[in-house]
Amino acid sequence: MSRGLGEQRGQVLPLGVIMVIVLLLAALPVLSAGWLLGTRSAVQRAADAAALAGAGRALIAKQVDARGNTYCESLAVDPVNAPSAAAAYWAENTAAIPSLQTTDFLALPAGPTLTVQATVSAPGGGLELFGQGTVTWTVTAEAELQQPPGVAAC
Repeated sequence: MSRGLGEQRGQVLPLGVIMVIVLLLAALPVLSAGWLLGTRSAVQRAADAAALAGAGRALIAKQVDARGNTYCESLAVDPVNAPSAAAAYWAENTAAIPSLQTTDFLALPAGPTLTVQATVSAPGGGLELFGQGTVTWTVTAEAELQQPPGVAAC
């Protein structure tokens, strides 16, 4: 007895379901890695913004002659206000990524330079299939004050 076409329908369905599941499981780590790369870029941009915001809190020391003319200026990052300004910008820029955790944040002023270093962690997502539950990385940004043109440095 031969089977008709109507009796062979549906035999591909279990194979198709298995293939779709395999493709989704294969795509999950790739999508998670892409999300993590995008998150890493966003975190680096947040560190850059924090460094620039902190460096914007500058102290300018002018040296003047007896007539009141400025003959030189020295620039320095404000060691009191710059770290708090950098931390505020960091928090504001990373608030859009709720799964991101900041484990360490430093804003270190040194003369005309402010260095921001932050360590963050995020869930691995699909990378958990490969034993990578949480991904941690450190970003660093540095902003340096520039002497205005036409003004001599002390």
